[in-house]
Amino acid sequence: MGTQRDRLTDLESDIRATGEDLVDDALEVVRIEKAKVALRPDDPARTALAEEAEVVAARMAHKTKVEKQLVDEARTIE
Repeated sequence: MGTQRDRLTDLESDIRATGEDLVDDALEVVRIEKAKVALRPDDPARTALAEEAEVVAARMAHKTKVEKQLVDEARTIE
């Protein structure tokens, strides 16, 4: 069984990876939004892009919850 230091190292790695994933997702939302603003308001592609943004945003919401749980767990390790 690993030590507390090993668990903290694992949590740190998981927190960093989750944060990097969130940055990637945020950049994806930026890409989607830039594509949307380049379109006319009545362009049917806006709907697909909006749905894509919703999916990415939902993924981000889940990841932020996971990240918070990881941070909370790390704070309990002495």
